[in-house]
Amino acid sequence: DNAFDVVFEGVSLMHIPDHAKAIMEVARVASGYAIFHCVPVFDDHATEYLAKYAYGEPVTETIFSRADLERDFAAAGLTIERSWHVLDYDVYAVVGAHSYFRTYLCRKS
Repeated sequence: DNAFDVVFEGVSLMHIPDHAKAIMEVARVASGYAIFHCVPVFDDHATEYLAKYAYGEPVTETIFSRADLERDFAAAGLTIERSWHVLDYDVYAVVGAHSYFRTYLCRKS
């Protein structure tokens, strides 16, 4: 608990089936800040779970409802200090809604 001043999670939350538990674990080990880098989000669409192949293996990919993801941060005791659009990552052709990568700087409450 509280072992690290800053915990960095980069481009993997989208591949963790129990992402809420992963967020809670990041919050548990962080004493100050948590950075969630390149998280795919929809601004106005429900969370989608996609199946695809990556590196020759089947994987799950989650594109998060921004509101739901931000509620998960709050439930884990994390306050968003800043967030920003990082990269385009549009899955419109697959789900009919626009998405992109967002990075979050969160402070442990």
